[in-house]
Amino acid sequence: MRKITEMTQEGEIDSPWVSPIGQFTDDALAEDLAEDEEFRRIWEETATERHIARQIVHYRTSHGLSQQELAARVGTSHSQISRMESGRYPTRVGTLKRIGDALGLNLTITYEPKGEVVAAHAETTASQGVSTSSATRRASA
Repeated sequence: MRKITEMTQEGEIDSPWVSPIGQFTDDALAEDLAEDEEFRRIWEETATERHIARQIVHYRTSHGLSQQELAARVGTSHSQISRMESGRYPTRVGTLKRIGDALGLNLTITYEPKGEVVAAHAETTASQGVSTSSATRRASA
């Protein structure tokens, strides 16, 4: 079984994350992807949103900011930051630009050949030490 690196305010914890019902999230994700076509479709459709969400969480926490503090800097609500960080909803480019400005980052948008998003995401996640556990929660249809 693969271990998941979780990000906390105190730092990284390298341990398997167990869901409240007792199944490892990686196992539950693999099972849902293999058995549920609708879930797999939603999972694939929201890959970009999850990738963006991981980056927002990474940079927000690396700057020592809470969701509320980032929201205040961006000029939006805490609930909007929470929705973006869930990885289940699209975010407007203007909002992403304001987040970048609030964190002192440039926004760069690129196109990649299909099928390479997963590899690019895995590489980015590994290099940033970003947790994948929050992205493994099942999206509701």
